[in-house]
Amino acid sequence: MFDINNISIQPSLIGTLSTIGGTAVGAPIDRIGFSYGVAFLSAGALQGSTGSTVTLSIKIQESATATGTNWTDITNEALSNSSYNLSAVTFGGNLAGGDTTGTWQSYQTVKKFAKLSDANRQRFIRCHATLSGTVGLGPKFVAGFVLGNPLDTLYVANPVVTASGNIELTKLL
Repeated sequence: MFDINNISIQPSLIGTLSTIGGTAVGAPIDRIGFSYGVAFLSAGALQGSTGSTVTLSIKIQESATATGTNWTDITNEALSNSSYNLSAVTFGGNLAGGDTTGTWQSYQTVKKFAKLSDANRQRFIRCHATLSGTVGLGPKFVAGFVLGNPLDTLYVANPVVTASGNIELTKLL
């Protein structure tokens, strides 16, 4: 049975990144107690000028501590044995006669599922954003995590104990 109390929605980055080549570092998220996570990105942008493009890339990083400069990219996620990075989203790029300056580009959403309870994972995770492209207005976005499937019995809600009916097992008790 699904219990909404067994998930945690944690935004790491919320805002606008408007400098081409600029980066933004998200808030650290403590993943202790959860075995799986979905990283997500939802972003939208204004067309900067006809033909311009901007691309927002999000990589997922981890660290043993919430502070400091010892953050590393997750490159060996357990389910895919590869990067935990999200697919990049690109806005604009229409040729002359297409979208003009100030045209709102539709929101785009990407997500990626990962196992966070393997022995390789460190305690904290965060989003790290990079903006690339040509002249344009930076996208407005939110990136973060939905954590679920608690590891610890402290997270169990409404447990039920059912007798197995196994006589041999009962004798061992």
